[in-house]
Amino acid sequence: MVVSSNSSDRIVRKKEEDLLVFILDDKNLDKSIDIFVQLYNNRSRSDQEAWFLDISPLRSVNEARSKLASLNLDLDDDLHWFISDENGILVKLWEVYRILDYRPMTINSIGNWTSDQGLILSKEEKWQRRRDMQVM
Repeated sequence: MVVSSNSSDRIVRKKEEDLLVFILDDKNLDKSIDIFVQLYNNRSRSDQEAWFLDISPLRSVNEARSKLASLNLDLDDDLHWFISDENGILVKLWEVYRILDYRPMTINSIGNWTSDQGLILSKEEKWQRRRDMQVM
């Protein structure tokens, strides 16, 4: 998938098994966020691709939660946010989903990457982390 927020937007057809990485444009942040939300929200219920969103220009998970509140999220979605420090020495990784449409999004830290230690992920698998539906 290729998307440009500078000139004409171009989208290459995706396959359901694709891994999609979207990097927000810090020079065109609001437009970049709008493009991401539109792409993500236009998925069908049967889409199974994994998405990674670089939220570094938003500077925090709370800012990302606020700016991306309109995302159509489901319990089984594979949306991950990542943020890197200014030096690129540490990258933090979260999974993002919504238990029910009217509930706030759930954001779980699932690991990080450092230049010294590499990738360190949670030992729990996706459905183990999401087993407490918090519906009540």
